Amino acid sequence: MGNDYRMTLIETDDGRLVSGLVKLETDSAVTVRTLNDTVVIAKEEIVARELSELSMMPEGLLDPLSEQEICDLIKYLASPRQVSARGSASPIDAADGKVPGAIEGESIEIVGKTAGSATSQPMDAFPADRWSGNDQLWWTGAEKGDLLEVALPLEKSGNWDLEIVMTMARDYAVVQLELDGKPLGDPIDLFNDPEVVTTGVLRFPAGELEAGKRKLGLKIVGANSAAVPAYMVGLDWARWVPAAEAPTSEAP
Repeated sequence: MGNDYRMTLIETDDGRLVSGLVKLETDSAVTVRTLNDTVVIAKEEIVARELSELSMMPEGLLDPLSEQEICDLIKYLASPRQVSARGSASPIDAADGKVPGAIEGESIEIVGKTAGSATSQPMDAFPADRWSGNDQLWWTGAEKGDLLEVALPLEKSGNWDLEIVMTMARDYAVVQLELDGKPLGDPIDLFNDPEVVTTGVLRFPAGELEAGKRKLGLKIVGANSAAVPAYMVGLDWARWVPAAEAPTSEAP
């Protein structure tokens, strides 16, 4: 069994035991995907770490499959052209070409940037998908470790989710989202080849928040091994959604 599929067992200085697959590791932290959650653990909190001989895959997973189905599954997993996981299409209003209630990337307030240039980019030249307002915020000239921060005004206190759509292309980065300085979900691999497309609607639980100007960070943490290492990032739109609402679906 390859190391990428073996569980890592981590003990922290406060007595927690965390087991799962290491999805990302930096100089300061380890991101572990457990059976039920994604956990970011600071390396300074780790007192013991061990690579298990066991996989997270349950025993007997292939038992219900026929021999041909097992062969088809293995061929798919071995293919370099697997389908990227994407969210549903943006609910773009036909009247004005924009997502209702969205904070548009091209007009968003930039509050911090460690490197590069962040400008508006018209998306007319990319017919494989649709962008709200047919435009995006395009961050170029940055490197691994750089951070772009934008303002997300929140008008009302409450329990909120954040919906966001980004752009995927052959020269785009792997990005970790941060909300008010804290990691938000798993790192997002923005690589796609050959078409330039969106991620679809990604939804992240943000929790109980006070009204005011919240800060969304986009931190470049790497690039797909197949990507042209230009570390580009594109933000189409973001918007707050009450946590009790059903996930967004494409507008008719």
